[in-house]
Amino acid sequence: MGMAATQARLLTLTNRKNRIGYNLSMLSAQKMSLAREADAVSTKYTNALNEKMLKWSNDGGQNYYDLTYDTLMNPSALNNYEPYMLTDMSGKVVVDDDYLKYAKMISPNGACGGNYDSNRTKILSELTGIPEEDFDKVETNNDDLKALDTEIAKHLSKEPAIETTTADAFFGKLGKVSSSACSSTTGGMPAGGTPVTSDTTWADIIQSIGSGVNYITYLYHDDHGVSEDSANNKLEEILNALGSAISSISSNVEITDETIQNAIDRTIDLFDNQQYSTISHSDRWPNAGAEALNYNTIVHVHDKATGWFGKSHETYAVSLTNMANVFLTYLLGDEEAQSKITNESCPGIDLNKITLTDADSKAEHDKWQETYDSLLAQRSELEESSSLLFDAEEEKLIDFYDAIFEAIATNGWTYNEYINDTEYLNDILQTGTYNITKAERGNDGEWDYDESAATTCQNIYQVSDSSAENKATVEYELEKTRIQNKEDAIDVRMKKLETEQSAINEMLESYRSMIDDNVERTFDVFS
Repeated sequence: MGMAATQARLLTLTNRKNRIGYNLSMLSAQKMSLAREADAVSTKYTNALNEKMLKWSNDGGQNYYDLTYDTLMNPSALNNYEPYMLTDMSGKVVVDDDYLKYAKMISPNGACGGNYDSNRTKILSELTGIPEEDFDKVETNNDDLKALDTEIAKHLSKEPAIETTTADAFFGKLGKVSSSACSSTTGGMPAGGTPVTSDTTWADIIQSIGSGVNYITYLYHDDHGVSEDSANNKLEEILNALGSAISSISSNVEITDETIQNAIDRTIDLFDNQQYSTISHSDRWPNAGAEALNYNTIVHVHDKATGWFGKSHETYAVSLTNMANVFLTYLLGDEEAQSKITNESCPGIDLNKITLTDADSKAEHDKWQETYDSLLAQRSELEESSSLLFDAEEEKLIDFYDAIFEAIATNGWTYNEYINDTEYLNDILQTGTYNITKAERGNDGEWDYDESAATTCQNIYQVSDSSAENKATVEYELEKTRIQNKEDAIDVRMKKLETEQSAINEMLESYRSMIDDNVERTFDVFS
């Protein structure tokens, strides 16, 4: 081959080698681009696997449901007929196309301070299917209830006081005892006994109960041939005198003559029917008073001595302190205390702890109470009349919509045409653009609103989205296969170019050797 042809061939191979190098560089760059693309696909897939979706559950997370606008804002068993209102950052209620009509009726421009009351009947009737006439009846009843409540409040402000006094203060007004109660003697008075005299008052005797002082009266003392009936009759006179004294000052308290007589009769039965008698004493003055200190009865002591003309000495004594204690227990005590009364003991009562009511003020209060009860009965009838118009299911629907529309009237509303798109709603709730506002009716009948982020709502859960995971997996596998196929094609192409490049390098080396040999021979010819 001539020098010129060899040189031309060398240049052609060198050009081809350069183009192969360029192509290899470009293919290498493409592989790097595919590597970056593969990283992006992997990152997207990882993010998709980690992505959470908001779901609704009303059973503590055992079952999940799509979180939709209907789930939150329309009554159903799923939300237990309790609204979970969508609200924006300013507290306005987010409405969709269905609610927009009613929101405009309340506040035409969405501002706060709208008028729900004048539109309530029409709105609720359309949404619940309940006739407007039924709402009008309830509204009329509510107006009557408000008027009645005003009247009740006015009546309550005029409640008359019931005047009272303690039993101790009441009985402290009692005057002097009757002559029949005075002791027939002051002699032979036992230790601890105090004689009843004309200066003694019933108040003194009553106040002596439990004080350590014990008023003793001798019905008969050292008399001859006195019968027990005479002693019983004298005791009855004393009790009747006490009853009359109490009756004379009890016109203004709730102690009736009937209750007084009942206490007298029961006291007489106890003191008359069980007498301690036939107690012999050797002294001339039988001391029945000493025995009377310990008993709730007439004590009869007689001396069988034949002195004094051969007649026995008869003495009848009674403790008026003990008698008053028994009488007052029968008069004012409860059944338990009365059941414990015996001839040997009586539990008694604390007069300072017993309150007696003034009869006139009680009668005035009873009249007031009668009017008050009548007003309450009227109120109950009105409430019952309203309650019969709606069943439980209708009441729940009414409460549900009332909570939403009263919130709209108070805080205003905002319209969002995309809010029924579940994915959009999910995204906007997770970013915190909208909140969830829970409504509960307080004890005063007014609605209380509690606003919180959706992610903290009790019935809303963040869970993995299985459908999104499956979709991401399919997309990832497709992208990975596409990238791998491209990379494999590039590898094949690069291998072919590298093989061709190796062959060209060998040929170039051969042609360079031939040129060098031709040049050397040429110089040898002319040397």
